[in-house]
Amino acid sequence: MISSKLLGLSGLLVFISILLFVFFGPWLKITKIFCQIDTTPCPELLWQTLNPLYGQPLWQVKADILIRHIKATYRYANVAIKLEPPQSVRITIHAPVPFARLQSATDSAVTVIDASGTIIDQTVAGDNLPLIINSAASPQALPLAITLVQLLQTNYLNFVKLNISDPFTLEIDLNSGILVRFSILKDLSAQVNSLQLILRQATIDHTP
Repeated sequence: MISSKLLGLSGLLVFISILLFVFFGPWLKITKIFCQIDTTPCPELLWQTLNPLYGQPLWQVKADILIRHIKATYRYANVAIKLEPPQSVRITIHAPVPFARLQSATDSAVTVIDASGTIIDQTVAGDNLPLIINSAASPQALPLAITLVQLLQTNYLNFVKLNISDPFTLEIDLNSGILVRFSILKDLSAQVNSLQLILRQATIDHTP
């Protein structure tokens, strides 16, 4: 009976030792970190966040917390972290693409945003990007303003700026000096098509 108990205790101790080795030994400690932004390696600044991961047990890495930290600190909108046992972590980042300049209603400060409306690093040059002025200070109208800019670009309609004049109206200053108003309560695509027809007809009418 005693021998059976000793054998059972020995087996339990062996099992605990194996668990301790697996979870706290060198087997699952991070030795490789792969980090890539689109097709390029991650910058040195980002590695200041990643380097402390070396030597940590893989199972202790909180991927969701790390993703939130990278997004908040470095303004990357799309971050994925994959734990690759036994000793590797892979970070894949898709860098935001500058889409437009956004000017607020309260001051003249201009920020650069991507197509989702997310603010990009202030150091990004955006002089050649479309200008959106949010005079109405309406966050609800901003996605529709972005959609309108995309429609205008798709239809090769050049403009100077887009102004969210009130929560329901988008104003476009065309390169020709014409001011066009769009209602966000109506289909924007249909309104752009109508504008294209009007401009085309005006061009025909003025052709000698």
